[in-house]
Amino acid sequence: MEKSMDLFTILYSLKKRWKMIVALCLLGIIIAGLYSFVLVTPMYSSQVKIFIYQNPSDSSTNTYQDIMTNNYLVNDYKELVNSAPIISRTLTALEAEGYSSADVESEITVTAVSNTRFIYITATNENPQYAAIYANELSKVFAEEAAKIMKLENVNIIEEAVAADAPVSPNKKLNMVIGLLVGFVLGIIIAIAIDMIDNKVRYTDDLKNIYTQYTILGAVPDIYDKKSGKNKERDLDEETLTGGEQFLEAFKSIRTNILFSGIDKECICLTITSSVPGEGKTTGAVNLAKAFAKDGRRTLIVDADLRRPRVHKHFKINTVKGLTSVLVADMEIPSSIVPDVMENLDVMPAGIRPPNPPELLGTNAMTRLINYLKGEYEVIIIDTPPAGMFTDAAILSRYSDGSIYFVASGKPTYNEVARGVDSLEKVNANMLGFVMTRVERTQRGESYYNYSYSSYYGKGSNNSK
Repeated sequence: MEKSMDLFTILYSLKKRWKMIVALCLLGIIIAGLYSFVLVTPMYSSQVKIFIYQNPSDSSTNTYQDIMTNNYLVNDYKELVNSAPIISRTLTALEAEGYSSADVESEITVTAVSNTRFIYITATNENPQYAAIYANELSKVFAEEAAKIMKLENVNIIEEAVAADAPVSPNKKLNMVIGLLVGFVLGIIIAIAIDMIDNKVRYTDDLKNIYTQYTILGAVPDIYDKKSGKNKERDLDEETLTGGEQFLEAFKSIRTNILFSGIDKECICLTITSSVPGEGKTTGAVNLAKAFAKDGRRTLIVDADLRRPRVHKHFKINTVKGLTSVLVADMEIPSSIVPDVMENLDVMPAGIRPPNPPELLGTNAMTRLINYLKGEYEVIIIDTPPAGMFTDAAILSRYSDGSIYFVASGKPTYNEVARGVDSLEKVNANMLGFVMTRVERTQRGESYYNYSYSSYYGKGSNNSK
């Protein structure tokens, strides 16, 4: 199953990465500030206001046609101001007054007020004094040239240019706002793109958004090994680990959610699986078994991961005798069990690895074994291979009262989780819910204490599957 990018998912992506969005907004403001205050030279504008009026040739009064003619001629005046002869004469006049044409020459803008005979000559220069000098000189030259070229004598300079106090560019406030908006939009785009490209399941909400029919039984944190200086999930009893209290509380919470999941039997039999190897599945099975044992319940953990058995490593026990000894060699069941690895907890190791685990786990011998164990224990935890890769978990689910699916944060893809869940759903396994492992302590949205039985009912589950 690919990650769907509906509106809710997009909003959640933005929520997860709000710090990045804020950082990009600040970066946009900083870049805009550097551009506005450091990189760009401030420019100043000075403006001359001119009124142009042409007398009618044969009448003492203005006709409508005279007024319209004057309006049309304004555009001609604008072109005349920007003409090369007028610009050249202006620079020559300024050089004669002792100014350098390279310094004084400015960018010229000529605008006309609609339906009037006013035009504005605006000069823009990095020096406010030069901008005013150039605008005033240009307007004088224009008035003289207009009289010669267009026989126009009524060019009246209404307002002369003065040196500006504040620059017209850059617009620092506007640039800062633009920088903020660009950073914000870029942050949104990147946040969504990351979620679209990154197909890893990282948060419990990622699971809840897709598998709304299942609950989240718990979130298990990484715990810190003081010797190696690394985060890793291990046995709760290892004295070298810090953060063990949070780890323990997480499994207590999972245990409580299981007990309130609606399973009403004298013996609770659970299968533990995941999508791919390395998700803390076996570690979770071991510590969940310990959590039940510490609750005073007679508990057995069965290592049915015959492809890569690892339960025995947690308890440092021999693997010669175990599950396969009963299924293949007809060994007495009690002889294959290692009793009292801790108070109320026994272990059935995997035994010798067989060449055909699915065929072996689906035999009548396995059915008889589980039925026997249910009469001896209050809780049975069965560790199975990853459901996303093998059919073993689906086969074993028919013996259990519920399947618990472990997902390591940032480990499996959505497709890998979907493949495992589908394999269980096809055999109508009773999926109790998900447990997310290796959750970072600083990971937003995850709490090791929030998955109590009250939250279990609040999230909803479908135990018919």
